[in-house]
Amino acid sequence: MPREDNTIKCMSKNFISRSSCASSFIAFKKAVSCFDASEEALSLVDSLSCLFDDEFNHTFDLSVVSNDNNMPVRFSVNDSSCRGKLLPFAEAYISCSDTNTDLSLLKSFSSLVLSFGNDVQFTLGVQWDKKSKFPVLKAYFEDGSPVYEIFFNDSKRKKLFDMFSLPDMKVPSRDIPSIICADLRPDGSSDLKFYVKKNAVHALAPYVKDRNSLILPKCYSESVPFYYYMEGLISGRKKLYMAYPADMATDSRNNIVEACRLFSSMRAVQVLKKIKNWNHIAIEENCLLIPTLFSYSLDDRNIPDKASLYCHFLKKNKYE
Repeated sequence: MPREDNTIKCMSKNFISRSSCASSFIAFKKAVSCFDASEEALSLVDSLSCLFDDEFNHTFDLSVVSNDNNMPVRFSVNDSSCRGKLLPFAEAYISCSDTNTDLSLLKSFSSLVLSFGNDVQFTLGVQWDKKSKFPVLKAYFEDGSPVYEIFFNDSKRKKLFDMFSLPDMKVPSRDIPSIICADLRPDGSSDLKFYVKKNAVHALAPYVKDRNSLILPKCYSESVPFYYYMEGLISGRKKLYMAYPADMATDSRNNIVEACRLFSSMRAVQVLKKIKNWNHIAIEENCLLIPTLFSYSLDDRNIPDKASLYCHFLKKNKYE
């Protein structure tokens, strides 16, 4: 007999009260399935879908990465249309799961940010490696004054670093993050990540050894993209991001083509196959495939290495 999964049983009891039928979510779940995702991953996706009442106003992001034979299953969802629901969901998931994921750290981390006010977006990221049953949970607080205010308050800043057993340090004004993230791994380890927002690509120059090695896809939009530098203070990982403008749905096809052209030059065959599959799913479900982020990991010399593309599905009639 198959083993009864206590995590999913617990999540079902607390959160699954209805079934989402939004086209964008159905497309997303199909795309996750194409990663050969575990039953645990698909069950978590189902649980998340039930937090959202408006089928148009939630975003589930998928991502693919070049030069990675162990391409992870990664997705994220923000609470912009269900403010206050997603953080308790993350806490309940950790409480129910048979892992050492640090629930007390998540509670302390979120309590510190929200002590400044609730006008901050919470995003839950989830990542499985193919060999892992349980995911890394990524708790993001972003684009709100509480994130900035932490770094102008000596005691709050010190408290943040203490949570992660890091020495206190004053952050230069140019490097104050607009997003902070806690990576919570199932083995109990963690990472604190800072995302520094920049309005122009040349502003990334201090973070990359050779600016000419940073080759980004062309962005078709009436608005200009913006950029992030990310650094993991414990892991030492570094990444650069180009964030596509939110108003570029009408140019989504051109932007996907441009990203694929760049992946083709990298000979990232598996990535191209995944994106092609996502396009088919989008057509089947009457959705648009929208790129949201393009990123590079930086190697030990701060030279761009692996590239990633993040996308989501959007129901077509929202723009018709």
